[in-house]
Amino acid sequence: MAFSNRKVGEKNEYYNWMVKVTADTDKKVLLTNDNLASKNSPASLIHTPSDDDESQFSNINDIADVADVLAYDKQAQVKIEKEAKKEAAEAAEAAQQEVAKKEAAKAQMEREAEIAVFRNNPKSAQQKAIELFPDVGVAGSALNKEFLARAERYQSEKKEFFAQPDWPVRLAKECSEALATKSVPK
Repeated sequence: MAFSNRKVGEKNEYYNWMVKVTADTDKKVLLTNDNLASKNSPASLIHTPSDDDESQFSNINDIADVADVLAYDKQAQVKIEKEAKKEAAEAAEAAQQEVAKKEAAKAQMEREAEIAVFRNNPKSAQQKAIELFPDVGVAGSALNKEFLARAERYQSEKKEFFAQPDWPVRLAKECSEALATKSVPK
């Protein structure tokens, strides 16, 4: 809604515009005689009984009522836009969860395939442990010592640990993490 007036001689001229625009901030609206609030303007949201009637805008309450309706419409539009953004965010989150599920399923399949290989060739699990944690294969290294000590301890305390064919990889990872924790200053 916009309004203006000017004095032409002794007569005041009043100009009022009430045109619908979108919330697009880059769009410019040109207020001209073609979209004035008048009976002949299809772009105007309000229409006057006569372009020649000087008192056509004397009832400010009518204009205020239209402004209230437009404000309500704007609030409704903002609410709809917020709901649309919320729905889009929820859809994006659902898509991310679906991708995460697929990645987890793929990782599980790869792990199962790897365990099958380890089951068929137990030395391949040892080779994988050394590939991932090279110091496990270096005699006398801190990681090698920790690996051997835990393996010996688990033989008597946790025999079930060795039931899975990937135990060398799991034990090497566990030892590496334990040594990393020890070396972090407190």
